Amino acid sequence: MTGVVPAMIHVLSLLSMMMLAGCTLTITASEPTPQPIIADEISLSFHDMPDVPAWVEELFDTTFDNRAWVRGIPFEPGHLGTIGIYGYLSVVAGGAGTLIIYVFEFEDDFGRRLLRVGGQVTSFAVPADPWDAVGFALAVRIVDDVLDQFEDWLAENSVGV
Repeated sequence: MTGVVPAMIHVLSLLSMMMLAGCTLTITASEPTPQPIIADEISLSFHDMPDVPAWVEELFDTTFDNRAWVRGIPFEPGHLGTIGIYGYLSVVAGGAGTLIIYVFEFEDDFGRRLLRVGGQVTSFAVPADPWDAVGFALAVRIVDDVLDQFEDWLAENSVGV
């Protein structure tokens, strides 16, 4: 502990001399430089959805895979894609149906959000468990909306196409 105080005094005196001399000290974080997005080099992968039943997560994973394939967008199993899709769903049962609220985020390999897409759809089903209102047709409708918005974003933000 005795060596810490003199060392700190030395650092503080160096900093004050630099300020008096008009020098500036710039400290930068070593965050990776964002790379341009090249549409022909991207692939998508679906990541875990928190707080949803496993079968709903599997339904969306499969639906994203199928609908991306239909559109010619490469889709990688697991978390191997260059852009990860993170989804959040909520279901709210009501007298006239079940409201499904969704948010999907597209992130690069460094965890930086590239795009957030959200919306809501209503199922006329009112099952005992609201999650049962989320079926294949509804998943396709949601995924198509999300991928439509992703393709629009990609057309505006990619280079080299």
